[in-house]
Amino acid sequence: MGIRETILASAHPKPKAVEVAEWGTIYIRTLTVGEILEQQTDVKDGENRPAIARALCRVLCDEQGQRVFDPAQASDVDSVLALPWLLVRNVMEAANEHNGLVVTGKA
Repeated sequence: MGIRETILASAHPKPKAVEVAEWGTIYIRTLTVGEILEQQTDVKDGENRPAIARALCRVLCDEQGQRVFDPAQASDVDSVLALPWLLVRNVMEAANEHNGLVVTGKA
């Protein structure tokens, strides 16, 4: 297998299990470069885009890595907007750490 094939084979890592007291075991996805760019656009275009809800939609998945909510579906985004902030924040903190979006002071 060449270097290109080796790199592309890493495109679909297994989701990470996270324990949330109220929800039990949930899973978070590893974001792609494209999804990171979508999130940056959401934050910049914040007027009609609930960026945090769409971010949760991007990372929350089942054990096979399939999204639980679709960030492009208004009804899914609205469902996430109705969730308790503390639970969403806890999941997003775990997802941000998993995806390398948090500076932890590690070299």
